[in-house]
Amino acid sequence: MNQRLLIVKDFIQNLWVLSIQKKLALLALVLSLGFGSLSQFLFAQAQSDRDKFWRVQDWLINTSSNQSPLPGLFFAILSGIVFLFCIFRLGLFGERFDFTPSAPAVRPPRFGLWLTSLGLSALAAATLTYTGGEQPSGYLSLGLWLLAVILMVISVLIEENWRPPHYQTILNWGKNNWSEILIVGFIVAAAFYLRVTKLEIYPYSFVNDEGEMGKAAWCMLQGNCSDFFRMAWAAQPYMAMLPIALSLKIFGISAFAARFPMAVLGTLAVLNTYLFAREVLDRRIAWIAAALMATLPVLVHFSRLGVDNLVDAFFSSAIIWLLYRGAKHNDRLAYMLAGVIGGLTIYSYPGARLSLALGLGSVIYLCIRTKNYLAAHLPHLIVFVAVLVVTMLPMTAVFIQHPENFAARFKQEGIFSNGIVTNESQQPGQSLATVVIKQIFRSSLVYIASPAEDGFFMGSRAYLTPLAAIFFVLGLAMVTMKIGDPRYMTLFAWFWAAILLGSSLTASPPSNERMMNSMPALAIITALGLAKAAEIFEGLGKFARRASPFLLIIIVLFINYKDYSFYFMEYAQKHSWENSTNELTYESRRLIQPLGSLGRFYLIGDPLVYKIFANFDYFSPDVEKTDFNTVSRETIGALPKDKDALFIAVPYREADLKQVAALVPGGIWTEFLRRYQPDQVLFFSYKISKEQLQGFKPSRTGTGIIP
Repeated sequence: MNQRLLIVKDFIQNLWVLSIQKKLALLALVLSLGFGSLSQFLFAQAQSDRDKFWRVQDWLINTSSNQSPLPGLFFAILSGIVFLFCIFRLGLFGERFDFTPSAPAVRPPRFGLWLTSLGLSALAAATLTYTGGEQPSGYLSLGLWLLAVILMVISVLIEENWRPPHYQTILNWGKNNWSEILIVGFIVAAAFYLRVTKLEIYPYSFVNDEGEMGKAAWCMLQGNCSDFFRMAWAAQPYMAMLPIALSLKIFGISAFAARFPMAVLGTLAVLNTYLFAREVLDRRIAWIAAALMATLPVLVHFSRLGVDNLVDAFFSSAIIWLLYRGAKHNDRLAYMLAGVIGGLTIYSYPGARLSLALGLGSVIYLCIRTKNYLAAHLPHLIVFVAVLVVTMLPMTAVFIQHPENFAARFKQEGIFSNGIVTNESQQPGQSLATVVIKQIFRSSLVYIASPAEDGFFMGSRAYLTPLAAIFFVLGLAMVTMKIGDPRYMTLFAWFWAAILLGSSLTASPPSNERMMNSMPALAIITALGLAKAAEIFEGLGKFARRASPFLLIIIVLFINYKDYSFYFMEYAQKHSWENSTNELTYESRRLIQPLGSLGRFYLIGDPLVYKIFANFDYFSPDVEKTDFNTVSRETIGALPKDKDALFIAVPYREADLKQVAALVPGGIWTEFLRRYQPDQVLFFSYKISKEQLQGFKPSRTGTGIIP
């Protein structure tokens, strides 16, 4: 204990004898963290009147009363400027990104296989675009396309003389890197656990958009939706539902099965982010970024939903990591995999196409800013483009034939195409400029200041905790200053492209569901700010260098704890995700599923719920369903009587269900309460057998008694 006290005493004494440069650096670090803390305080205070906070035209007027984001933004920017001064004084920007010149291929390119692959892919495209009065053969097209991609991959493997690594090589690698494997393995395992634990019931409940995805996937498994390249729900090809279809094949119809693929992809996004940051920055930044991503509430949330917005984060992190790995290590196989994964983006959620654009943009910027990169890696880039074209060709042909499908979602949600800008700019005190500015700030301040409202999340706080937000601002300042470096330009574009294209130019910002692409960049930028602050601190002496790793771990674990407690405790307790309509369509499966083909389901739900809601079809695909909103002796008498009947009514229509029970007595009446709000009724049900239906006499007055 005395030894530790001596070390601390020595550290304090050494502060007085530091060089002027290091004293200035320490002062700058303290000031930047102080300004960042003040900005977070001002953001929190400004949120007390939300209407004033987003009244762009009054921001300058409301600055003195702190009812606008400007005071908080001022000190956030000031903290970044002071931090940059500190970085410049100490020369901590680091070296520029470098690459390994490419060597000749082990074997000459297999152009015969290349042409065969391209021909098979073109043939698959031809089968999809043929309009001779016959529907395309989905299985034939899928088989041709898969064969084309596989042959292309095989050709590159032959050129590289690739062989699976020997088990001894793997063991030696594991021994040499056991500590890193242990750390990363723990982070990835924790991320996976947070994404699959209680997946069936949290977030509660299972929304109808998830049912749409599951319904389409089940249709594929049944062979009724065999044209995998055709548009399905939300203007995305049926191919996008393939991961869910595979999950349903393994686990059967359930909420877990529909959500599990996104949990896996969300975990892989954490791993990809680590690999990219490790490749182009350093291991410290990489493990911090991965740890932050593991518990980031909005990312965990979308990793636990059966909708595929989350694939953006997976695709972007995978493509960008592979391209930079290929450049750094002269790895043609990495370029090849980037081409395959990049090509798959066009078959998935529409927002995933931005992931490919970011990858292509990174390569273009590398060519512009990195001397001799293009000449040295041209053979690899040709492989990347060739694999990309073969993979994308069939779906590209479909979009060329039906261009309205390619931009369908953006036309529906874009503020310039759906009339939002026109309508809002005509309001008193509004203009085109104020509307656009508000869209941008509502989309960007959600990361550090304002609650993540709406957009499939409905969070009561910003994406980042106040502590993480402080370091994010520092990291963003550094990234912005260094955009001449391809690594930092990639991070800069990665972050802002999702904000501008996914949310600012679309309806109802912040559009959380369309900003998943930015999450890996968000984590890396935050980790960069934290790691550089630690590096400055370590320059203060031996004690600081020893203490720094422990401080980093404490800070990261504190952020992890705050994120975990928010999403799995506070968010759940506030019932933020609960919705009675979704609850009804989810919970009613317990009564509808047992009917199977031997019963019918009648829904008395108008004007709240209708039988077309996707969850009914997803959870009970074999049950015949009918809206039954007009209840009378005549309508009941007209019902078919060859199967049992289950009637479900929303609370608003309880009287109608009582009328059914009075006319056809002897059935089973159930009152179903909300799972987490049991003081409220979710729905009423009344089940009768086919014999009871057959005994119904339209001319006789019912005398049923409701228990």
